Amino acid sequence: MAEQKQEQSEEIKEQETVSNLAAGFAVTDEEIDAVQRHLASLDLRVQREGSEAQIHFPNGMDAQRFQFVLWRTMQQKSGNLFACVDEAFSHEWVDFGKADFDALRRSRQTHHSLILHETVKNIYETIWKAATNEENGISNSPNTMKIAGVNHARLCAEVEMVAEAAHLCPKSASDCKTDTWVYVALAVLGLPAGDIPTQDEILTMRKGLRGCLAPTPNSNTGNQGHARRTMDNTGLNRSPCNMLRTMDQKYIFDSSACLYVLPVMDLAEAKAWDGNSYSVLILCDNDKNRRATHQDVADRVGLSKTNAAAATNEDVSKAIELLSCVMRFSAYALENMPAPPVKLWEKLKVEVVQGRSLYSSITGVPVEDLEGKIIIPTEKELDRKIIAKVDLRRSSRGLQNVVFPDPILLTCKTSVNWSRKFGFRLIAEAEPDEQFWPNGDGFVGKNIDISSFDSESKSEQTY
Repeated sequence: MAEQKQEQSEEIKEQETVSNLAAGFAVTDEEIDAVQRHLASLDLRVQREGSEAQIHFPNGMDAQRFQFVLWRTMQQKSGNLFACVDEAFSHEWVDFGKADFDALRRSRQTHHSLILHETVKNIYETIWKAATNEENGISNSPNTMKIAGVNHARLCAEVEMVAEAAHLCPKSASDCKTDTWVYVALAVLGLPAGDIPTQDEILTMRKGLRGCLAPTPNSNTGNQGHARRTMDNTGLNRSPCNMLRTMDQKYIFDSSACLYVLPVMDLAEAKAWDGNSYSVLILCDNDKNRRATHQDVADRVGLSKTNAAAATNEDVSKAIELLSCVMRFSAYALENMPAPPVKLWEKLKVEVVQGRSLYSSITGVPVEDLEGKIIIPTEKELDRKIIAKVDLRRSSRGLQNVVFPDPILLTCKTSVNWSRKFGFRLIAEAEPDEQFWPNGDGFVGKNIDISSFDSESKSEQTY
């Protein structure tokens, strides 16, 4: 009888702990430090032999609070506290149209007036003016902007840790992966273009994306050429607004697509970004080649060492809305807008068609029901886990003059990882080089997680 009561008591305690977690019951850094110091100095023999009244918890905590802080800290360090992508999101296929494409586009005049961060304001103004100057040429420099005293924002990493700088939009290179983002540049910078952009307007987008070369007369022929050196502070993909420092980014954020970083913003808030810090949701995924679990990924990016808050339902709804808007925007751009001069564009269009076919073959959904639709995330009910929410300013503490990633660029980067779960791309990832993928349709089906196509997801589809 006594054992049964003890089991019931333990079950009640566990339910209370889980209830606290589900409610986003936060713990402070000071509480975590206090519990760890207390455990380090604890005399286990005295605690085992003494009565409960003789146990003194730190910082005035009662037993329940101490237990919760300890449990949460252990779950955090193991990575089990954090929901993986498939635990947090299901999916559905939805229509997209011209209105979705127009909805993401900023107005240059409106957005520029909203930017409060002086460095960001100057960068965006310089990029816009240089790109719209018809005399300037287009740069192919892979080098990032050098702005004295400016630091890139960090994700989860402490200042003393080595965190690599991750490009969101790919840096310029010979395979021209960057140019698959031309319509992203149109939306982010508020560049001028008609309903059906001309090749001159696409060139303006490419200059805004990659940077500009100043006009230089040729003394021998009298014809106008262009300087070799990229103009200072030009090129969206070269700017600090296109960068985020995170641990092991080449593998986790790019080649294996195991990391999702989503601004806690809806569409209107992302378009009106003022250049300052904001919070992001961080979701880790299992490596598709079984080289790492989502818990391993959480540890490698530093999430397991971060006292992250629990995202609320409103936070998740905002992040899903913005990601869904980006997916619709990119799908319309790829399948309906004039192509930039890059062969990869046509390859991506083939990938989307084959991605729909692949989904149909796995789930049994008729492929004709997927035509003209794109896959977006939907929210799931979490069980004993949280979606981590991190303030970029807090994770970048100790750094001066931090420039934060543009939330639209960050969401576009995460949209690549989302679509790759289902075997296709709408825009290119930053790494690896395109030669990494086999010729023809070799990419399709090589990077998917079959567990994402589960029976529960199939039953929730909306067509």
